[in-house]
Amino acid sequence: MPSRRSPRTRPRPPDRSPQLGHIQLARESDDPYPGSCRFHGSCFQGLASGRAIFGRWQVPADELPAHHRAWDLQARYIARACTNLVYSSPFTTVRVGSGISQVPGLIARSNDYLRTFMNGFPETLCRETFGSDVIQRAVTAPDSSLIGAAIQVTEGSGFKFAPPR
Repeated sequence: MPSRRSPRTRPRPPDRSPQLGHIQLARESDDPYPGSCRFHGSCFQGLASGRAIFGRWQVPADELPAHHRAWDLQARYIARACTNLVYSSPFTTVRVGSGISQVPGLIARSNDYLRTFMNGFPETLCRETFGSDVIQRAVTAPDSSLIGAAIQVTEGSGFKFAPPR
């Protein structure tokens, strides 16, 4: 009598939420900093976060003056990341909820760079359709990460992307 083997099953990857902070960005030409992300170095989080600001300038972000060139660099990185998101997804707005999103003028400056980087396409369609800047501060900022994690915990396993096989 032949033995009955159970069919081989592939292990399912764990459910996980999107990690948009780890999208890859080209380093700006005036930025020699290698990045602070322990996994990728120069991903979005590694280049445009409070940790990256401290690593690059050796000063906490909340101690940098408003006119410091750090904020122009941060605005460019935020705009580049948001440009990638708008081009690769159906997003018409991108809500930024990090601590540095609280810096006065940073979101407006990021939107200015986004318009430059997109050169009118399709950002103008987004603005004409929805009447607002693409990059906006999240209403939950600066606690967006904590709130998102808490929601995932209360909902169980977080986002579901595909049904189990």
